Amino acid sequence: MFRHAILLVLLALGRPLTGAPDIEADAREVFHRITQASGVSGQPPAFVIQSEAERKANRLKRQIAWYDYSANTVGIDRKTLDLCSKFADPSSCIAVFLGHELAHFYKDHRWGGDFGSRFASTDLGVKIRALTSTEVLIYETQADDAGGIYSYLAGYDTLALSASVLNAVYAAYALPANLPGYPSLAERKQIAQKSAARLEALIPVFEAGTLLLGIGRYEDAARCFDHVAQTFPGGAELNNAGVAYILAAASLFPKEANAAAYPWTIDGESRLEPRTHPRSKGALTESPEHERKRLTDLAESRLAEALRRDPAYQPALVNLAFLEHLTGKRGTARDRMAQSADSTAKAIVAADTAPSLDNVHLQPVSNQIRTDEKIANLSPEDIPLKGLAVSAALDPKLTILSRSHLDHWEIVIHSSAWQAEALVTRPTYKGETAHHVRLGSAWQQALQAYGQSSSKRWVIFEDFGLALAGSATVEKWLVFNTSQ
Repeated sequence: MFRHAILLVLLALGRPLTGAPDIEADAREVFHRITQASGVSGQPPAFVIQSEAERKANRLKRQIAWYDYSANTVGIDRKTLDLCSKFADPSSCIAVFLGHELAHFYKDHRWGGDFGSRFASTDLGVKIRALTSTEVLIYETQADDAGGIYSYLAGYDTLALSASVLNAVYAAYALPANLPGYPSLAERKQIAQKSAARLEALIPVFEAGTLLLGIGRYEDAARCFDHVAQTFPGGAELNNAGVAYILAAASLFPKEANAAAYPWTIDGESRLEPRTHPRSKGALTESPEHERKRLTDLAESRLAEALRRDPAYQPALVNLAFLEHLTGKRGTARDRMAQSADSTAKAIVAADTAPSLDNVHLQPVSNQIRTDEKIANLSPEDIPLKGLAVSAALDPKLTILSRSHLDHWEIVIHSSAWQAEALVTRPTYKGETAHHVRLGSAWQQALQAYGQSSSKRWVIFEDFGLALAGSATVEKWLVFNTSQ
């Protein structure tokens, strides 16, 4: 059996706005977002912005940005902020520095760190000199790598911007390319490149998870998101894994629980129909009750972790409230929903009974199967298998293969019993669908082009309550083929 379809994704949870009119307010927002994205509980260090006059009065010529362990502060020069204000994306530039210094804090580099400064005239300098040069180099390398990941988790494109930011700050502060005790300028650029490559290798696994959700292989989808979250534990990855586990468990609840009627949301997806294929995980002797508990426990842990990292992340908050309502913790669910403005979700958890299908406010939009959809003039079944790289081998029976292009991905999901091929647009893709939908097209245009029908083979996922009517746009699309 073959299935050829297109999946369009609505843009709603975009990256943070950049370039606030007040560059200092922008810096504070960047600092806050990185501390939230780090996922480390506890009080973060204080954040200070040092004026040029203060820097000169302190007789410190090269602070740029720093972490002071003894004062428990992370700071940045106003001069550095002014430098960042000249970039097209000032926030990501600021995140290069603050991510690095916060990495010193989160990695417990108790000697204190600074971005390019020696603190030779301070008490902190004595502690630094007590370390071997190798230890300092290790700390700085860790901070460059982890800082780039933390900032990327917070939504800033630091990895792509690092090389130009490093060039600019080294020039502005007249730093030598080989600063003693630090990776060289060339090495720091290499660290950013390797971090970017490490993250980029996870993108096809995330997209595979999205596709597996689309075709109803929920637990395999959850494993993909879990794999990504081990390195990149962002809200979307954790939330998607949690909801995928819930959907895997949906058919294991009593019929009257109507588990599939909740508007579970996955980066814009609301799945209403139960799965129609055999369960993909669980021991052969596992009882339905035990499997249901295992899956719901996994779901709860992922959603709770997403909220721990960002307490304001609405998809995880609402999904966790739905899960609590479904599993009988209805008082807890109602208390949780007090933090949400979603009136429909509030009404669902306020009820003492399971929701009906009529309550579900987000419907998958579908249309007839078509075979005229291509990306980069290629159909998914025509993807050449030769030269594909292994992105993830989740077990001997499920492997994600991929090939990266400047404007799209080629992805193959190989299982012992089935296979799926997919083409996925990247943000630079300039083409359009067979019905003239492009990246950035209004969501209403996509609806007008593809319409709605009862077919479940062509699925457009709408966003969950965060995009206002008339303002939502298409973020990406996947053209895929499955066979058994």
